[in-house]
Amino acid sequence: MSNYYPDKFVIVKVTSPDYGTLYRVLASWYGGYTGSNSWKLSSGITKITKTDTGYEFLNHSGSVYFGSKEIYGMSSYTMSIYSGFVDQLKEAGEGHSIEVIDEEAIDTLEV
Repeated sequence: MSNYYPDKFVIVKVTSPDYGTLYRVLASWYGGYTGSNSWKLSSGITKITKTDTGYEFLNHSGSVYFGSKEIYGMSSYTMSIYSGFVDQLKEAGEGHSIEVIDEEAIDTLEV
């Protein structure tokens, strides 16, 4: 079990005929001057806890992603990763999709 504190994050809804619908955290970190940017797609959210400053997302793997409301969104780097997922799922065929969830809708997600 790991705890993650991304620099930016969004919740994505991933749908496939084989696995149904999963809500996942697409998280990214800035690399800074000497490093490179990085990203992770969580295993699938099992519980959402609202905090005073944002959210805690428990995942199937046991990992927890912490995200404040101020960092919800994608950098240009994360947008390119997301666009790659969109293209891959289009190629996978009917019934496969991914979409970004509006932050206002997080409180109403049923995971």
